[in-house]
Amino acid sequence: MSYYSKLIALIFIIISFSKSEILPQSVLSSDQSFFNGRNSSVKCKSGTTIIVNSSGKLISGTLSIDQKFYNGKNASVSCVKDEKVIFNEAGDVIFATLLKDQTFYNGKNAPVYCLDSSRIEFYDSGRVKSAYIYTNQGFYNGRNAPVYCEKRKKVLFYESGNLESATLSSKQTFYSLKDQLRIFNRGDMVYFSEQGNVN
Repeated sequence: MSYYSKLIALIFIIISFSKSEILPQSVLSSDQSFFNGRNSSVKCKSGTTIIVNSSGKLISGTLSIDQKFYNGKNASVSCVKDEKVIFNEAGDVIFATLLKDQTFYNGKNAPVYCLDSSRIEFYDSGRVKSAYIYTNQGFYNGRNAPVYCEKRKKVLFYESGNLESATLSSKQTFYSLKDQLRIFNRGDMVYFSEQGNVN
């Protein structure tokens, strides 16, 4: 076989392989649909990067249309187009930007009133990991002390449901890691250990 024949054969093999092999990460040249781990169709936008797992299931992509998916608690999550969505291996949504105000639940089964057009994160269990709230809300830290949180600000939770961080909606007092009382003002951002002490 001549050099040119070998070269042509090699190019043919590369082209055939690239058509049959789904790359773990690639940039789309046109709007395309992929399936996540739940076998739900996900419409992804041209010019954006998608990531798939070894089975070819979508892990991450940017939506070309508004779509609804499900988290680990089988709660529907309305996701806005032109924003990234991330799924776990099972196909549960774990990161998205909300199309509308929605209510989800943290690890204490307390409602979290989530703001439209804001980003939300879920644990694989479907419990809220982080969200922006559309109204002032109170949550509990690891010391079972109520923490009053400012609307339109981000709240973070441990998977247990204990509050991890928030922006305060009022003047409040909490215990430090040395069990000393510390005073915080409205608008302060506080960070708690899982046991409920401020860092």
